[in-house]
Amino acid sequence: MGVPFVRGRDLEPGERNAVLVNRAFARRFWSGQNAVGRRVGRSTVVGVVEDGHFVSFREAAIPFVFQSMEDVYSSQVTFHMRGVSADAARRAIERIDPAVPVVSVTTMSETVDTALLPERVAAFVSGLVGAVGLALACIGLFGTLSYVVAQRAPEIGLRVALGARALQIVRLVAGGTSVKLVAAGVVLGAGLGSGLAPLLQAQFSGAGGVDLVTLAGAAACLALVASVAIGVPAARALRIDPAEVLRVVE
Repeated sequence: MGVPFVRGRDLEPGERNAVLVNRAFARRFWSGQNAVGRRVGRSTVVGVVEDGHFVSFREAAIPFVFQSMEDVYSSQVTFHMRGVSADAARRAIERIDPAVPVVSVTTMSETVDTALLPERVAAFVSGLVGAVGLALACIGLFGTLSYVVAQRAPEIGLRVALGARALQIVRLVAGGTSVKLVAAGVVLGAGLGSGLAPLLQAQFSGAGGVDLVTLAGAAACLALVASVAIGVPAARALRIDPAEVLRVVE
């Protein structure tokens, strides 16, 4: 199966009363000692291999013993054949003994895909929920900032009437409440994302820690939405006739 060896050797063809154990087995029964040469029942440990996943991808390392088929009888045997297709494997078994029933023949990629299907579905649903959440956050941010800037439209018009330049108006609108809202959302979202990362890592096999690229992308998306939400009402306010603003103020 290609499991790396830690120490010792592999089983020889036809060898009996010899076994391999994984690291978890060696740690549990001979912690800090060399497991090679130890006895497991009537068999001798000839090698130690790395821990692996034998039941599911999310399982913790469990003690495992590898025995030769010469020592263990089973009415059901699973063969691992390299470099052949499923049909070629079935034909090879039939040539050796046509009477042997072949229950199923699958490729390793098919086995892995089947094992990962629940996690892939959960990951897709989680990503979809995250995308919907980001969209709702963008909509809410756009509406909030648009309302805040629209409320200051008379003030903006008055400043324009008094000689304020467009750059000064943009700084006025972008500063204060608008920046605070965006900054608070980004900081809160990044904090929650970092806090939930270990939980997701435990649920999904192979998931990494905090994804800085994703966090940066979400922050950039919110910043873009905030820029549009601030820019549209501000541009509308800049087009207000100063005379009308002064008339309203009077």
